[in-house]
Amino acid sequence: MFSKEERPNYFETILKLFIILVVSVLVFVSPFLLYANYAATGLIMYFVALILLSPSVAFTYKNLIYFKKNEVKNALTSSKTYVGTLAILNCFVFFTIGFDTLLPTFWLGVFYFLTHLSVYFFFKGKLSLALTIFSEVLISLFLLINYYTVEKTTIEKYRYYINRSNSTIYLENNQYEAFFGIRVFWINPEVSNFNKIYYEIGEGVLGVKVVKAYNFKPKKAK
Repeated sequence: MFSKEERPNYFETILKLFIILVVSVLVFVSPFLLYANYAATGLIMYFVALILLSPSVAFTYKNLIYFKKNEVKNALTSSKTYVGTLAILNCFVFFTIGFDTLLPTFWLGVFYFLTHLSVYFFFKGKLSLALTIFSEVLISLFLLINYYTVEKTTIEKYRYYINRSNSTIYLENNQYEAFFGIRVFWINPEVSNFNKIYYEIGEGVLGVKVVKAYNFKPKKAK
C-alpha cells in the first residue's frame, strides 16, 4: 500500500488525502485553536501532543505526501468516489435526521441497508452509476425533505427513567418505544440529573413526524 512503484487505487489516494488533511490541521491549525481556548496551557497541550504524535507526523509528510501525475484529480473525479462519499453522507443523515424522525429505528435501518446493497453491486461492476446513486439517496432525500418542511410543532412532555448502561431513556407508558433514536443520549451524561423531557414535534410535508428539539426539566430538590 502507498508504494511509489505502483499507482495507488482511488481509495488509497482518498485515504492519503484524508490523513494528510488531519495531520496538517493538527500541526498548523490546532495551536491557534488551543491558544484561543486555553491560552498558554493550550500551547503546552499542543507541544505535548506534537511530541507524542511526531512519528505519525514524520511518516505522513515523508511517505504519504507523494502523488503521481493526475492521481488526485483522477481519484476525486472517480464515480466510485462519488458513491463512497454519498454512502458516508447517508450515514450522517441516518444518525442525525433519521434518529429524529418518528419512523421505527429498526425498520429505518433495514431500509437503509436494502437501498445500499446497490453500492455493493456497483463496486462489483454489476450496476450502473445512475441506479446506484438513485438507490443511495432515496431514503436520505425522503428524510431531509420531510424534516425541513415542518412548519408547526407541538410540545409533548414525558417522565422517564434512564438505563445508564446504554444511555437510553424509557418514557412513561412505553411511549415511543420503537423510536430508539429519540431516546438515546450517548453524549449527554447529565441526562440522569433530570426526570422529565419535553419534545418539540412537528409533521413534515411527507406526513411523518419529527422531533425538532427537546429539553429536560430538572428533578425536584428533596
